[in-house]
Amino acid sequence: MSNSETRKRPRLSDDAEDGEAGRVKNDEFWYEDGSITLVAEGVEFRVYKGVLANASPIFKDMFTLPEIPSSPDATNTVVLQDSADDVRRMLRLVLPRDCVHIAGPLEMWDISAGIRLGHKYDIRTLVDHLTKRLGEYYTSSWTAWRSPSREKVPSSFKGTAAIAVINIARLTGANWLLPAAFLECCLLLPRELLAGFKRGDGTMERLSTEDLATCLEATPNLLETHAIAVGRLSAENDACPNECGAPLRELHEEPVHFITHALDHPDITQTMIGFYSAASENLCSECAERLQEMDLKIRQASFMLLPQVFGLAVDGWGSETGKGEQLVDG
Repeated sequence: MSNSETRKRPRLSDDAEDGEAGRVKNDEFWYEDGSITLVAEGVEFRVYKGVLANASPIFKDMFTLPEIPSSPDATNTVVLQDSADDVRRMLRLVLPRDCVHIAGPLEMWDISAGIRLGHKYDIRTLVDHLTKRLGEYYTSSWTAWRSPSREKVPSSFKGTAAIAVINIARLTGANWLLPAAFLECCLLLPRELLAGFKRGDGTMERLSTEDLATCLEATPNLLETHAIAVGRLSAENDACPNECGAPLRELHEEPVHFITHALDHPDITQTMIGFYSAASENLCSECAERLQEMDLKIRQASFMLLPQVFGLAVDGWGSETGKGEQLVDG
């Protein structure tokens, strides 16, 4: 997939054109008193012109064209070059039904469609709010990153969804999403990364060649950063007068243990205490506390290095008021 969207002007026609006979009505968005009919992939959505015009200056501009319906019961028709699934998901956010609101529970498929079409039709409020929702998981704040609430996001936000997040960041300029999204991509199996993210309409969304290369080239950097962190944790216990850190040093001196752990745990921002669990059982209380403190410091330092690992420049990365906790500028 290209990481940019071409803004094609929707086509305005009357109901007698554009293959009306083969169309089907969408039951979810079909208002008998609606004033405009949107058509996508042969699916008709009859909605209210004024609501769409207020949300989107592009729709507003198009609706000013002097088109006359072909019959008293007809409405003007807009033929969109978008998937019917994307349009339906966008309308759920712009024209919520049953008190469903943009602030309610949303899956990644809803957010992806909402941002892509929101950007295409210049619905800036929609794009801003949905980008903020992505920031609940793909945050630039260290405090938010390690908060338990981050793991409570829908599972659809994770895994291959990071591919869509990278493309969204490229499309909208929300570059603060990129480091966390690239890290998530690096946690995927190669076949998952290459297969892409499955959108709500079943089509597959993939990374650009350049962004795919960034993921593949970052793996050695992640391993190197991990190696440095492990070494620092081991060295932290050298000063103990009881020499209780000796088992930790011996563990670190066995490369096979470290290599196995690093390959199985490429997320450099997660705790490494588990790696030392067996060797740390006999640590004195002072050394155990120091190990915990050092682990947290190294995780934070690793988080701060994420933009550098992926060759990115992100303003304000790691600040306590990261973009995952506030609305972004459009």
